[in-house]
Amino acid sequence: MRVAANISKEEAFIKEFLEGSGDFHSLTAKAVFPEFSDPKTSKARRKALRSLAKILNFALLYGGTAYTIFESMKKEDKNITFEDCKEMVDRYWAGVPGFAAWVAKQQELAKTKMICKTATGRIVKFKSAMYTQKIHEPTEDDVKNYRKYWELKNMVKELS
Repeated sequence: MRVAANISKEEAFIKEFLEGSGDFHSLTAKAVFPEFSDPKTSKARRKALRSLAKILNFALLYGGTAYTIFESMKKEDKNITFEDCKEMVDRYWAGVPGFAAWVAKQQELAKTKMICKTATGRIVKFKSAMYTQKIHEPTEDDVKNYRKYWELKNMVKELS
């Protein structure tokens, strides 16, 4: 989370380091779960919400989606729905616009130029890594088929 704060220049993260306790999971819990900040909320419930915030932080930091978060969170909370997770993700990104913009930029680089920049500025080219593994660069049809596959797979899961 400290690296994310540094490379994305996210004001909320930086403020948490400089003025807060440095507890990113509580910062996320406050932003995503309004009841976390309610003084009437029990200590046990606050701890559970912080645990859910921790899942959010790490999943989104490592490129997870609302679906990834749903799969992780349903182990903690059997009543959680995919829609709940999508709302959490939306609230998360709304609370950290600098980090959201940085992530979007990185994803766009990966999709369009097939590269990734590390925190130190090194550029990793996916094409050369793919070549060594004897993997071809995806064609437009490959990408469309892959997306369609996941859409259908998610629809089947939702209907199950």
